[in-house]
Amino acid sequence: MRFEVASAFVLGAALPILETVRRGLGFENVTTVVEDYLAGALLLTAGWASLRRLRAAPIFLVIAWAMLAGGLFPSFFGHLEAILRNEVSGSREVTIVAVKAVLYAICLASLLKASKAAADGRGTHD
Repeated sequence: MRFEVASAFVLGAALPILETVRRGLGFENVTTVVEDYLAGALLLTAGWASLRRLRAAPIFLVIAWAMLAGGLFPSFFGHLEAILRNEVSGSREVTIVAVKAVLYAICLASLLKASKAAADGRGTHD
């Protein structure tokens, strides 16, 4: 299984779980939680399409990874900037930014790999 497909399953499951652990089950800020649930659903759908070897699977992967990359950009850099400006502090905040950095790196690597595979006309099973 290719990296971007395996990562789709891992992050597709992990994103909603991590966001629920971070924010709790209250859903007071549903607009900030829903993007993680949507991204998780898209990634799991793209991973499933890849396993089923659906013709559109490479495009599903690109769409899912691009959506997540767009969502993580302001989240990661906004949180990083808040730390650098001393607007927030503490080891918890640094840990959150570190986790977001790892997730963003995986996301960008997966987006690049999925984009290359789709552009080359390769299926997800090649």
